[in-house]
Amino acid sequence: MSSTSPSAAFPDFTGGRLVFDHRIRRLAEHLKVAPDGRVLVSDYINGLLELDPQRGTIRPLLGHRNSESFRGCNDLHIATKGDIYFTDQGQTGLHDRTGRAFRLCPDGRIIA
Repeated sequence: MSSTSPSAAFPDFTGGRLVFDHRIRRLAEHLKVAPDGRVLVSDYINGLLELDPQRGTIRPLLGHRNSESFRGCNDLHIATKGDIYFTDQGQTGLHDRTGRAFRLCPDGRIIA
């Protein structure tokens, strides 16, 4: 899921617009810019993605946990120590209370 094609569209922070590579099928639910300049995206279909505007690449960061796909990633937060918090709610709600929140630690551990 990486691309170096000049036709791929990436965030233009100076122009105030945000367009994603055509391979991300749905609108990303949320994104954050990490201290190192990477753009992290929680995408409903693809999970957590890492977008590098300098290189013009998109790659999956985390698409599942313990071989189980996510229901639909949503909110995203990057803590000062580098932990990435995100929700995986999908179509859950009062009728289905199985939505989850996760923490991706800098060392790669995933905590539910």
